[in-house]
Amino acid sequence: MGDKHTLSSRALNAPPVAHRELLVAARRRSTLWIRLGAALVATVIISVGLLANAFSNGAVGGSAVFVFLVVLTAIVISAAGVLLTADAISSEARDGTLGLLFLTDLSGFDVITGKLAAAGIKAAGALVAVLPILAVTVMLGGVTAGDFWRNALALINLLWVALNLGLAMSARTSDAQRALTAALIWGVFLFIALPGSARMFGLAFAWPQISSLLGASPIWTLICARDVQFTLSPEAYWRSLIISHGVGWLFLLSASRTVTKVWREGGQAWSRKSVRARSEKRPPATLENPVAALTMPSVRERGFAWGIVALAVISTGVFWEIPRSSFFSQVWTLQPFAPAFWALQGMFAWKCCVFFHQLRSGAGELLLTAPVKELQVLGGAWTGARRLVQGPLVTLAVLHVVITMARVFIEGTEYSHRVFASVVSLVVVAYQVSCLVTDLVASGWLTARFGLRSRSAVQALGMCFVVLFLPRLVLLCVPNLLISAVALTWARSSLVHNIREWITGDREMRGSRPGKPVR
Repeated sequence: MGDKHTLSSRALNAPPVAHRELLVAARRRSTLWIRLGAALVATVIISVGLLANAFSNGAVGGSAVFVFLVVLTAIVISAAGVLLTADAISSEARDGTLGLLFLTDLSGFDVITGKLAAAGIKAAGALVAVLPILAVTVMLGGVTAGDFWRNALALINLLWVALNLGLAMSARTSDAQRALTAALIWGVFLFIALPGSARMFGLAFAWPQISSLLGASPIWTLICARDVQFTLSPEAYWRSLIISHGVGWLFLLSASRTVTKVWREGGQAWSRKSVRARSEKRPPATLENPVAALTMPSVRERGFAWGIVALAVISTGVFWEIPRSSFFSQVWTLQPFAPAFWALQGMFAWKCCVFFHQLRSGAGELLLTAPVKELQVLGGAWTGARRLVQGPLVTLAVLHVVITMARVFIEGTEYSHRVFASVVSLVVVAYQVSCLVTDLVASGWLTARFGLRSRSAVQALGMCFVVLFLPRLVLLCVPNLLISAVALTWARSSLVHNIREWITGDREMRGSRPGKPVR
């Protein structure tokens, strides 16, 4: 009887933990606003598709709108799933509340399922809000009911894997930056590098043997869900769905096994070198602005940034062998290094987010007691983040120009056409580089603004992403440069007037009275 009672009480441990986390998440406004925003964006896209279908006399079917919505939803939920759970366990470990849970008879699996339910309710709510709107494309033609249900199942599976991936990385360390970096590396490998490289090598060199590697990625499940692919090989879809779902369970079990060790981690020295050796290697910028010494990139961060460049160069060599008429070649011609640029911009924003969020713990108020001005704090944070990405960004920009010119002169057109195409290509590249620089500056101001006002660095990074990229999905006709300029102006205006109050926390104590501008 005693063993039976123990097993029954043990089985009821997981629901109370998940119930508590769900109650806390249900009371947050962000849960409602995320679901409402996802439905609003999907409604706008569907409305544009319906209008295009009406004005073109049915020439624009539902297939194009359906594919666009599925791809957009897959990108958003894969990123959101990783970001929502990448700091779920590590934040509890830093606050010291994780050990309190293990004073009871809770197991690691009980805690992990509770965190999974709390983080998953936001992303799952957004996905559930989008799926009925996605079904409207069936009425436009070109999309079957089976196509819709297979993609819906693949999207749910993608969210499952992304959430468990973030939990597995968060359970391994109490450092938010290390957890998110590991989650992003695994996410890039599982969602982009694994299916992308296998697909590209299969197209370029006709290696059908690598199809077995694709099943571990939930992105490949989405590719196999289309009617054309499913008709040719229905077993590929179900095999990929089962394998990728099993990968999600492996991440979940790994997190449940390692979560009991995180809260026992002791302190570690932040550097193995002496103070004198570290001071001798500091760049001159840290002498002019001491705050820059706090944000200088580590060797691991620099290696990760240059690893992105190496991966982009390798993919360029593969794309060069693909026929010019293929879809992948056409997309690569327009934006050869777009994923690498976005990844480096994300590293820049995350570096700033972590620094400015740490100022909320009281370190910012202590920092302002020194003879350091507010704008020096901003400049110091951006100096370290800029040194992290400036070398890789310049390298990618130069390679972008070289590859664009090589494409123009290899096509075999006349000399006059080559000159005209070269001028047009240089103008396009110059515009893309200007957009990139504006995005970096805007993300610097936005991360400073949201990092000082958000509850976590992950939330600040998410808000920066929403402000910069969500308007581009809705306002398709507005240039990206203008959107970034508006976001930059807004963030700078609010930050300059309130930075001291936000760092010291005076504004919360004195109400919403605006502070004085920084001189």
